[in-house]
Amino acid sequence: MLTRLRFKNWRSLKDVTIDNLTPLTVFIGANSSGKTNILEGLRFYRDSLRVGLVQTVSSEGYDKIQTNALDNDEDVELEFSLQLPEISTKPITEKLQLSFHKRSFPFDFGSQLLEGS
Repeated sequence: MLTRLRFKNWRSLKDVTIDNLTPLTVFIGANSSGKTNILEGLRFYRDSLRVGLVQTVSSEGYDKIQTNALDNDEDVELEFSLQLPEISTKPITEKLQLSFHKRSFPFDFGSQLLEGS
């Protein structure tokens, strides 16, 4: 079960952490507050697992990934924490980091899989 999300420089989300997710989580907020960007981050993660990170970034384009893409050279970071009791008693966190050079392709990426907090 997904228990925690973190988005840094993802679309309109400068640095957002969402803790204590439950099997049914509802996002409520004003227009343009980032609800859709959270769902797009989950879709991006799913697609990167299905077809690969490079293919997913290539199909999205950096300007649809990075916060204020025209003004920002900071890395994009996505973290997804899951509780998988069949694998570990500790949470499993996957961290994705994307670095765009001069706000275009090519880009660098890193991925970490961590157990525990």
